[in-house]
Amino acid sequence: MTRSKFNSAITRNLFGRFLLTISIVWISSLGIFAQVGQQIQNLDPNYGNSGGSAGGSGMLYTEIQTIDMSLTANQSSAHQSNPNLFELVETGGCPTNPSNGCSGIYLGAREMCDGSTEGPDYQVVITNIEAGKIKTYSTVSFTICRRGDYGHIAEKVYVVDENDTVIAFVDSSGGGSTSDCTPEQQCVTATISGCDYSDLAADGTISLGIHCPGGNRGTTAADCDAVCNSTRSGRRDGDYDNDGILDGNCVELTKFSVAITTPDVGNTISSTSPCVGQSVTLTPNSNSAPFNQKWTVNGSNIGSGTQTWTPSAQGTYTICNIVGNGTCEEEDCTIVTVSKPPTGQNLTLDVCAESDFNPYDYASSINPGGSGTLYLFTDNTCTSVIQDNTTFNISGGTAFPANPSSGGTSNAPMLSAICSDGSTPVYNSMGGNGTCTPPSTITTEGQCMYYGGTWTPGGTVTIEANKNTNVEEANPTVTWTLGDKIEIKGKLDDKLSALFGFDDVNNTSVIPAGATITSAMLKLTIQADPNPSLDISINEMTSGWTLATAHWNNTINNYNTTAAATHTVLKDDTSIMLDITSLVSQWYTTGTNHGLMVRPNQTLNEAFKVYSNDISNASNLRPNLIVTYTGGGVCSGASTVTNTTTALCSSNNGTFTGTPADQMSQTIKYIISDNGCTSEGTVTFNVSNSDPILSASTTDICEGENVTITAPFGAASYDFFVDDNPENGMKDAAEFSLSAAYVSNNIATIPTGTGTPLPTGTTAIGVVIVSSGFPCEGTGTIDITVEQAVISNNVALTLCDDTNADSNADEDGSATFTLADAEDNSATSNLNSGTGEDVDNGATGITVSYYPTMADAEAKTTNTLSATYTTVSSPDVVYARVENDMTGCYSVSTVTLNVESPAQLGAGLDFVMCTGDVVTLGGASMNTPTASWSIQSGTGGTLSDENPTANPEAVTFTSGTVGNFVLRLTSANPTGSCPAEIRDLNVTVNGSPTASNTTIYSCENTDPTA
Repeated sequence: MTRSKFNSAITRNLFGRFLLTISIVWISSLGIFAQVGQQIQNLDPNYGNSGGSAGGSGMLYTEIQTIDMSLTANQSSAHQSNPNLFELVETGGCPTNPSNGCSGIYLGAREMCDGSTEGPDYQVVITNIEAGKIKTYSTVSFTICRRGDYGHIAEKVYVVDENDTVIAFVDSSGGGSTSDCTPEQQCVTATISGCDYSDLAADGTISLGIHCPGGNRGTTAADCDAVCNSTRSGRRDGDYDNDGILDGNCVELTKFSVAITTPDVGNTISSTSPCVGQSVTLTPNSNSAPFNQKWTVNGSNIGSGTQTWTPSAQGTYTICNIVGNGTCEEEDCTIVTVSKPPTGQNLTLDVCAESDFNPYDYASSINPGGSGTLYLFTDNTCTSVIQDNTTFNISGGTAFPANPSSGGTSNAPMLSAICSDGSTPVYNSMGGNGTCTPPSTITTEGQCMYYGGTWTPGGTVTIEANKNTNVEEANPTVTWTLGDKIEIKGKLDDKLSALFGFDDVNNTSVIPAGATITSAMLKLTIQADPNPSLDISINEMTSGWTLATAHWNNTINNYNTTAAATHTVLKDDTSIMLDITSLVSQWYTTGTNHGLMVRPNQTLNEAFKVYSNDISNASNLRPNLIVTYTGGGVCSGASTVTNTTTALCSSNNGTFTGTPADQMSQTIKYIISDNGCTSEGTVTFNVSNSDPILSASTTDICEGENVTITAPFGAASYDFFVDDNPENGMKDAAEFSLSAAYVSNNIATIPTGTGTPLPTGTTAIGVVIVSSGFPCEGTGTIDITVEQAVISNNVALTLCDDTNADSNADEDGSATFTLADAEDNSATSNLNSGTGEDVDNGATGITVSYYPTMADAEAKTTNTLSATYTTVSSPDVVYARVENDMTGCYSVSTVTLNVESPAQLGAGLDFVMCTGDVVTLGGASMNTPTASWSIQSGTGGTLSDENPTANPEAVTFTSGTVGNFVLRLTSANPTGSCPAEIRDLNVTVNGSPTASNTTIYSCENTDPTA
């Protein structure tokens, strides 16, 4: 800020007679042509004339002279050497006796004499003042003289400005009305200071008036119009003696000049927001001369030139660079705000938290005053700042914000976050001596940060071919040993194809699990071009190959005939890029990746060569895939973490060995910055795991199984409970603790199912622990989902050992079962299951698989039984695993395979009988409860009992007719799976003998048992 300072009063000494002090007041443009005299009258009570027509015809001024600052032609030689100096110089004369002043422009030191009315009056006008030369320290200097009859007290010569303000005057020469007609001049030299000049020049013009008003108009005794000599002959000779020649009152403008000077208040202040005790350098511009320069702070002078100012208290200060000549001054002021640096200290804070916490949550403890901004660093070297909702860089340092969650998703990374410089947090042992080893594959960002790795969530990777070789038609069984080149050739009967393997497509440390391939470009760098071209195709290999065994015969037919890409290689090509995104995506998704073949797509005696992966020191020339993917993530550089807790290790899927730490300690450095002022200190966080991270043997369990829930070890007490309101992070009054039978120290083993703390559905189990190290309590919760149990039934399948009802010849004690009959209670073999239930209880969404042992079924091994099963003994038992397709819950039931023997039945020997005989069928035999006889053929015969009977051997047969009969013995219907057995008995009935006087006949073989 630049401004001018004007003194409130100006004191001038005129001829040493008296001092005149006047105030400078800004009055805009009153105009020099206004009637003058008010200020003169105020200063001189003898003055009674307010102006008049000194030159006649009402003219106020006898002569007007002008300094035009835009013209330089009429300036003096002094102006040539100093372009900022303008003077009135004489360029012409004036008539000896001008009647009304001089006409035209007459510059220079000369007298104006007037003997007519009101005395000589001049006007001097400085015009065309440039805007840049207004606000300056320029001065207007002039000298005026007078001679003649100025003896009356009112006969003074005044210089007034355009505001009617008296600038200077030449006093009268004597007292009373006595004339002092002498030829000597009386002069006064005066200056309009720069401050006054600036005000007057505001409108671009300064007008000054030189007046000799006198006392009363027309009164020669008190007017400036009195002349020397009493006679007026109209002549003047300038000797002012009494020779009868009129000598008038004369005023001479002896000197009038304008000197333009501009001070330089420019400066440099090294800091406008310093801290208390920090030095500030004040440097003025070098061209302040010829003026005086000084510095002030809140109005107090602290010296000139380059100064060093060191504030001792905070606050707001006004620092001014002042340049001037003592009468008036120019200044440039700057507001400087001084801040007090906050007080740093070394702190130790006890933290009740889970494994991770945001240290900025403790800002009020680290910086109690709350002023400024708190920056926390991950180490004592202040190289990596923990970022919290902002990006910053400590001024003058090398600190950069850490952003461990690449992509910017985390605004408040925890202490376990990895810093941008790759350093890891250091956990000091507090009662532990263990090591947490990261899993072989880290698939989440949080784990990667905990183990000190760099997480890459997606992007582009370059995968070099891990193997490549040639196969040649002319040498179909030769395996190649390559140098740094591979050839593709289209020559008839001597084609060359190339094989490339890119196994790292399926390496999750290169492309993470869960990623989506968005682009895959195969790049081959050409070592030798075809002339002029050769068409090629890229084909997927459909079977594996090795460098040691691959040749033409065992690979040329093992590729997908649908090309993944085609291309024409031209002369002068330096490389080729082929889009095989679909093929690489297939490799990644299915996990089946046998590489690819680059083969000539035409029979043509042309060839070209590409660099192989054997070329050294030129990785950019090797065959590679440029793969772009989204999603997933890659962790690189992960290492073990020591002296931590089992819960923290478990939550990151690590393997913990040794003695866990009850607590962990982290010391970090901090800086508080307030308006650029900084202080620093350290804060040690002693972290108690009182907010536990619970781990469970499983969080999705099947009904009837037990789940084990583990809290961090080392607390003073554990209270496991069913948490009905896990959102509030505490144990409510209505929430009940688990029975002591379920809990042992920090482990709860809980059954599931109806009547247990974990029925079907999702239940939250919480634990309240009190740390052994700090008096703080924390609550952890874990959700356990219990899936509905699968119901299965033990069933039995029964088959008969004999498929022929009339013979027992095929009985061998075995049978072939269809195991799926156990799932169908309408199957013939499933009739003897006891209840007739299915093994899967008729449920849907179920898969049943059969195993030879219970262990195989429980473990779901690959040792499953085929759909049909042949027993080797009876009963035989197999095991059915009945599994829910959605939940994975299962039940194992037995399937008993029974092989039944058919009935043992005998009808006896065929026999012959006579009509009328009653024959007992005593040859019948059986091992079934009952059997029944029936007549299958023949008429006229009768059985004594055709109902099932336990004694078929007691049934009799008789016939009144002759003929052949078939008698059938049938076993009773079995309860098992064997059919009824039948045995047939052939009986021949002859006629009965007739008695006579001479001959007697008898029948033979009438006993069927004979």
